[in-house]
Amino acid sequence: MEELSCEERADAYEVFMDARKREVFMTAADLASRLIWLRKKICSIVILIDVLCSTAAQRANHTNPR
Repeated sequence: MEELSCEERADAYEVFMDARKREVFMTAADLASRLIWLRKKICSIVILIDVLCSTAAQRANHTNPR
């Protein structure tokens, strides 16, 4: 999809690992709706990864004080 950046296309692989999400994307009424939906799902994944990474870093700092 030319409408997506290379990074968005790479992130979309994570979204499409779920068969239900692939189906929602493929059956959306129009391209604009598909892109909005996909970008929201990508954003959700990125936020989740950020939260998990910061939580892991906090735990590491808490168990290894300097």
